[in-house]
Amino acid sequence: MKKALLIVLALLLGASVSFAGVNAPLKQVVLFTSGVGYFERVAEVTDADSVEMSFTSDQINDVIKSLVLIDEAAGGSAAVMYDSKDPLERTLKSFRINIADSPKMADFLYRARGVPIRITTAGEDLEGRVLGVEEKTETKDQLVFTKSIVNLATTNGIHSILLEDIRNIRILDEKVAGDLDQALKVLAGNLDRDKKRVHIAFTGTGHRTVRIGYMLEMPLWKTSYRLVLSEKDAFLQGWAHVENTTDDDWKQVRLSLVSGQPLSFIQNLYDPIYVKRPVVEAETFAGIVPPAYNAPVERAQAKFAGRSMLAKGLPRNSEAEGGEMFGDMGGAGAPAPELLEEQHVQAQAAGQEAGELFQYVIKDPVDLPRQRSAMLPILNESIKGDTLSVFNERVNSKFPLNGVEIENTSKLYLMRGPVTVFEGGVYAGDARLADTKPSEKKLLSYAVDLASEVVTRHDSAPEEIVSLKIVHGTLLIQRKYVDVTTYVINNKRDKKRVEIVEHPIRPAWELFEPKDGFEKTRDTYRFKVTAAPRKETNLTVKEQQMGEQRMILANLDSNMIGMYLQQRVISKSLRDALQKLADMQMELAKIQSQR
Repeated sequence: MKKALLIVLALLLGASVSFAGVNAPLKQVVLFTSGVGYFERVAEVTDADSVEMSFTSDQINDVIKSLVLIDEAAGGSAAVMYDSKDPLERTLKSFRINIADSPKMADFLYRARGVPIRITTAGEDLEGRVLGVEEKTETKDQLVFTKSIVNLATTNGIHSILLEDIRNIRILDEKVAGDLDQALKVLAGNLDRDKKRVHIAFTGTGHRTVRIGYMLEMPLWKTSYRLVLSEKDAFLQGWAHVENTTDDDWKQVRLSLVSGQPLSFIQNLYDPIYVKRPVVEAETFAGIVPPAYNAPVERAQAKFAGRSMLAKGLPRNSEAEGGEMFGDMGGAGAPAPELLEEQHVQAQAAGQEAGELFQYVIKDPVDLPRQRSAMLPILNESIKGDTLSVFNERVNSKFPLNGVEIENTSKLYLMRGPVTVFEGGVYAGDARLADTKPSEKKLLSYAVDLASEVVTRHDSAPEEIVSLKIVHGTLLIQRKYVDVTTYVINNKRDKKRVEIVEHPIRPAWELFEPKDGFEKTRDTYRFKVTAAPRKETNLTVKEQQMGEQRMILANLDSNMIGMYLQQRVISKSLRDALQKLADMQMELAKIQSQR
């Protein structure tokens, strides 16, 4: 039984891949709608073989984040090595002569103090060691000039040479010259961003298959649909739009398209990171004069037991050069990711659930040259669809929109995308389809329905007191407010038409008529009405809102009390209490009048 053993290192690149040693052709591509893609290559190796890939500096971060290697033989292992990188400025500072800041010639010679050089001027050649560089100021015609002078210590003494007279400088110290040449190579290498190598060395016994999986930053794959409407049914055709933006041709590649957005990010793992440590000054003490000690009268014998200070079991420090990583691929490894397992294609675009994701597996292998795009069919079948009109006053205050209610009777998850609608054999308009699960219904609108017209009337019923109650010397009054909206639908067709009216949902307002026969979305109520031909059809929508008012009994006058006594919802005990309050107010008014 084969063991699929893996080592997960890193990745998320987006680049060309070139191979040295074993050929590893591209076999599988999985594209996600989150801007990444999974790529898998397969190689046949024998004993110890290697594969070398090259990426740009930006891509190396992703490579060492998620590279996946699988050796199908037991006991196989792999070592992954890549070109190490130090920040350029720090690398240049490490050479004998620092050229990190693009120094001027005077600064360069100043930093080369003590280095033997040969200077060629118009009149002579001088050999010696750089003593230093100084500046001399001259005034001519009230203009101030500053000139740099190189002081060179030779066997014949110290020579001062104007920098502007120097035609050639040659470093005579081979180590310093080689070091400078190496620094310049580092600068040149930084310009070529495509020569960061990742070397994978497989070790094992015999002939076997290995897999190299990685992610690439890729454009989003997209979907578009064609919907053909007829009086009997609807026909839906779906297309996937795919771009090959890599520098490799896809030849006979198994392609899967995943609808979902797995989280992905880029982390800087390639650049060495140095932590700034605090600088602690060494403690110094004033010198102390050693005292003179008197000899002891009696010396006691002291015994000391020796103690071993050897640490046991301490691990040795080891350090890999050049950013080397090794992974043991033998023994019981972690199971391979689902995307790395072999997938059995069932249809031209077989839908498969992958956790919370949904993927389309293209049946036939795909050929797609680099830097080219393609349209691949993912759906081609009849579905349920009923034509109707949809009215929403906020969209169009006068006319509804031609629409269709479709039911996804296919077994595929339909990803969101534009829909081009054809009706009666001609173009009818464009619609937008949201993500649709199998057996889910969706409402689409694609054109203004000029054969229907809707008039909207808004009315408010008089407010009504629905409850009266006394609590702790306060009269609680509950009122009901009613809004009435009437939709007058004029169907100008010679046949009946199903009209859907969308009524906005308002906070704190409750729908109480119609009581049933409607759908509720996040923002609207949907009422389905069958409009008779050449006639007006009315739809009345009533909503209510409850409000509460508090009145202190001592502040009520006789007129207000009389109004509340006339309410139908008042109870006998409350009527008696209010009547008693009215009598007390009359008695109080009488006493005040007498005073």
